[in-house]
Amino acid sequence: MALRNFGKLYFQKENYEAALKLFERLLKQAPLDYEANWLSAQCLEQLERPDDALERLHLLAQLAPQDDKVFRELGMVYLNHNGDPQTARRMFDRSMMLNPSQPELSAMVTQAPGVPEMPELLRFPELPAGAPAFPQPDIPQSATGGQVATPQLPNVPAPRPPGPGGWGW
Repeated sequence: MALRNFGKLYFQKENYEAALKLFERLLKQAPLDYEANWLSAQCLEQLERPDDALERLHLLAQLAPQDDKVFRELGMVYLNHNGDPQTARRMFDRSMMLNPSQPELSAMVTQAPGVPEMPELLRFPELPAGAPAFPQPDIPQSATGGQVATPQLPNVPAPRPPGPGGWGW
């Protein structure tokens, strides 16, 4: 408990080297500790060690596959430190799938340079040149080329509302 608390204190004071040492000692005792892995990944990222941060974050993705923040952070590391916008986009998409209410992530993804707009599999095919944007309805034509008159529906009175007389069935 003391290792965790002192590690958090160092982390808050932005002494990432000292915090990382304490979190690593804690992880030797409990290698699957979620919080220690998360905070050590944050320290590693701040210390410009993205490959080590990715290793911890991928472990967290296995420990907590439904945690949107892990996938968001994976995307950030891939985008900002590894220069891999394709993988970053997959991580961001996973995060958004797990938690759609992330307007800041959605805005960042649409504005980030190099992040593809949408995976190729989800793109709609391009229309051939000259094709109408929307399908046109088939309108019957008469023998002379004019439109065929559509039949009129019979004038049927509206049913009476329910009440003392009922629907009249």
